[in-house]
Amino acid sequence: LFYLLVLPSVCFDCLVALDTAAFGGSTRWPEMTYVTFLSCLLIVFGPPLALYVLVIAQSSQLIILSIGSAFFWILSIMVSSILWFVVIPLRTTPVFIIPFAVIFQELVRFGFWKLFDKAYNGPWKDEPSRPPVFMASMSIGWGIGVTMALVMQTSILSNAIGPGDLPAPACPQVSLFHIHALITLAMLLLHITLSIIAFDAYTRRSYVLIGYTYVAHAALSFATLWNQNGGSCVGSVLFSYGVLGVSVFIAWRLALSENNTLLRYLKNR
Repeated sequence: LFYLLVLPSVCFDCLVALDTAAFGGSTRWPEMTYVTFLSCLLIVFGPPLALYVLVIAQSSQLIILSIGSAFFWILSIMVSSILWFVVIPLRTTPVFIIPFAVIFQELVRFGFWKLFDKAYNGPWKDEPSRPPVFMASMSIGWGIGVTMALVMQTSILSNAIGPGDLPAPACPQVSLFHIHALITLAMLLLHITLSIIAFDAYTRRSYVLIGYTYVAHAALSFATLWNQNGGSCVGSVLFSYGVLGVSVFIAWRLALSENNTLLRYLKNR
């Protein structure tokens, strides 16, 4: 179902791009706004939905952690919004608000880790069904990422239904909805991996990995600015998934460590 809905929309964008390059956009293409809407919806929420059904929904503890982390992330965005509203110069220059937003979100992640660590080594210490740290941190990152995606995609997807398409400012031959969906998915998955990395780093007091979470989060956030006029959509998407790939590799190595015991969890499954 995913590919049946995504591929027609991507092929349609390719045809429009070829028509624009060869004939100046004179061909009248049939309206495919609903296909664009569904494809972007599945691009962003397909992977996290599968992760929820296969992993998180199997444990009530993981569900509670994901809901709690979503609430904490909303608090960080509220603080960023208040700062953006109070400091007038921040309203016109996104470059200055992004670092503050990243810091607030990472501080909230740290605060949630403190609460989780007290509960995990306190009331949950003798609980035989408590999830591994890897699964708990992944669920917390899932709650943050999905909430972020809902905030980012609500207004965009409502416009994707029609009556027309919207080209990306940096590359008018590509749909803005698809570029936004791809970057939102990268940011969503990055939040999951950064939660895994951050929880392990805070537990072991690894300042290198703690610094990496801030740098990776800020780097992907700044990469979204490349989609403006004069930027590069391809560069933005490639850079975003490059940062995500490095984070996935680090998170996977940490998940196999003795502290997170992913292998033992998989064996018990």
